[in-house]
Amino acid sequence: SPLLFAPVRGIRRKNLGELVLLSALAPEGARFAVSRAPSNPAALAVHDAWKRFAKRQRLPIDFDVSDRIAPTGSGDASFESWVSHATHFISTSVAEGFGMTFLEAAAHGKPLIARNLEHVTREHERHGLRSGVLYDAILIPEDWIAPVILREHVTTTLERNCRAHGIALPSGVIESVLQSLNHGGWLDFGNLPEPLQQGVIERLADPACRQAPLIKTENLTEPVSTWLSAVLAKREASATREQLAPWSPSAHGEALIGIYTKLTHAPAGPVRHVSPQ
Repeated sequence: SPLLFAPVRGIRRKNLGELVLLSALAPEGARFAVSRAPSNPAALAVHDAWKRFAKRQRLPIDFDVSDRIAPTGSGDASFESWVSHATHFISTSVAEGFGMTFLEAAAHGKPLIARNLEHVTREHERHGLRSGVLYDAILIPEDWIAPVILREHVTTTLERNCRAHGIALPSGVIESVLQSLNHGGWLDFGNLPEPLQQGVIERLADPACRQAPLIKTENLTEPVSTWLSAVLAKREASATREQLAPWSPSAHGEALIGIYTKLTHAPAGPVRHVSPQ
């Protein structure tokens, strides 16, 4: 049976709700696992809320599994054991500086399923690497989310962010953000705050709703459950270890030397500070 392993700490930007959503729509017998819990108390609270939610919904996903739960139910619970038993690596992250999971899948000879982060995957493609089966969005009907509730979440978040920067909320920003979230009558699940994500997942208990969420890829848009069944049937590695040469320690060393050389030859300038605006 498919075992989808997220080899990450479950912090917010890893978009845990999307992993839970996919576990709810996966074919029977599939299991999902997140490697580690966060060490930061604020991040841990979000992680544990998803852990409790998934348990209440009786979904096939486990959290903080490394060194705690064995992939076979008993025996070796190490990270290495989870990597060995995983049929797929998965990443639902919405923000990455480097995107380690994309390359780790190739290093371990695993197929990868991932939300497409273009600033990461575009670099892979420049080196001829197709890092995995990628999707651009998971679309939810806009009428699943009450507009007034979405507006309240957006307003609260923007006001909090502006207060943190010591600036007033610019006029028109709320309307602009709400427009950017709407994709022709659909909302991207990954852009929703956790309480709204949980409301969407709860709807999936109704069989009539299970075909509604759509996955958008480069070539098609179809029900998430249909797409997931198809991609989980494929067990070939997404890339080979040989294709990882552009990200080797020696390649990184050369790039760093180039950056440092450029900096040492740059003229000195006055210290300036970035405006909070």
